[in-house]
Amino acid sequence: MSPLPARLRRLHRPHIARPHVRLPRLPRFHIALPHVALPHVALPHFALPRIAWRRVVIRTAKIGTLTVALSVALGGAAFGAVTLYSAYGPVRNEPNTQAWRDLTPRAAGALVCTSCHASEATAQDASIHADVSCEDCHGPAAAHAGDEAAARATVLPVPKGGICASCHAAIAGRPSTFPQVDLAAHFSGGSCLRCHDPHSIVAVRPPAVTHPLANLPECTTCHAPGGLKKVPSGHEIVADAVCLACHGHAATRQP
Repeated sequence: MSPLPARLRRLHRPHIARPHVRLPRLPRFHIALPHVALPHVALPHFALPRIAWRRVVIRTAKIGTLTVALSVALGGAAFGAVTLYSAYGPVRNEPNTQAWRDLTPRAAGALVCTSCHASEATAQDASIHADVSCEDCHGPAAAHAGDEAAARATVLPVPKGGICASCHAAIAGRPSTFPQVDLAAHFSGGSCLRCHDPHSIVAVRPPAVTHPLANLPECTTCHAPGGLKKVPSGHEIVADAVCLACHGHAATRQP
């Protein structure tokens, strides 16, 4: 017999009986869990009658309405306060501001003074008072510095020695680095301008006595407004001790 072709051999396959294998059953295991009795918890029961629930709803609505009304009232009050403060704040004082605005300037300024008083300005610019205005001592000068006629008609007051003490008198509250003097101990003979030039601030030392003082009368016998040698203007008739406090004898005077 001739062999079958390969195509037919694939189609024509003899039936092969396979043996039936029964697998064994696994044993069943039964685990008995112990019975745990849970305690009984009694939950609250909100069994309110219909009238009670109605009261709760009405009261809650009233509280909400009151809260909203209170919030609106507070917001309106805050807005009104801010509006009133911005319009009528404590800083706004129109009459006082207008009164200051209408005042006529009285100060002229240091540059105006320098245009006529050049020598005094030069001396002051070289001193420690370079930053002090002329009008701090002489007063407002706008009327005096208007023109030449006004300068002749309006004479500024001449400062007195007391104006120096307003800044340089020893006071406990002033800084220790600021020049201060004890007026009684520094000079008891009167005005500061007797020794200090008002513009250069340099103290001009009085001339010393060059003649002998023994067997002589009081100083004011010769040195008086009508004496043999007149004293400068501003010198009062004082005791010899006051005179010699400034005009010490040349032989005993300290340099």
